[in-house]
Amino acid sequence: MKIGLATLAMGRPSKLTPETRAQAEILANVGFTDQLIAEALEVHVSTIHRWKKREPEFAQSLAHAKLLADSQVAEALYRSAVGYDSHHTIVLMGKNGPVKSVITKHHPPCVRACIFWLINRLPEKWSRNPKPRPPRGEDLARLSE
Repeated sequence: MKIGLATLAMGRPSKLTPETRAQAEILANVGFTDQLIAEALEVHVSTIHRWKKREPEFAQSLAHAKLLADSQVAEALYRSAVGYDSHHTIVLMGKNGPVKSVITKHHPPCVRACIFWLINRLPEKWSRNPKPRPPRGEDLARLSE
């Protein structure tokens, strides 16, 4: 059997198929990192990086999916920090049979979520170990005296 140069240059077929693309996007959308996506697809993480470099559309779809996952977590953290109400439908047995009723449950703010949010969003005001700010002009004059 003769093997031409074109066949040798092609190498083995890529595992990046429409199915693996879809699976990678689903995994990214639920918070998987490139490393975890690689493990799920049974490839090395460098393969994921190579695919993203070679196919910008693939890289963009993963970035978009990860952004959606991150924004959902950020929204949940925010709701936990400020508190929220949730509505639930319950079924009670009345005189004439089942009766649906909507109840509202209040979830008060979570102090730990508040602290986490403030330390990360406003570290100069809330961090336990704030990074020293560079002195401003007036501070420099005071220091030189």
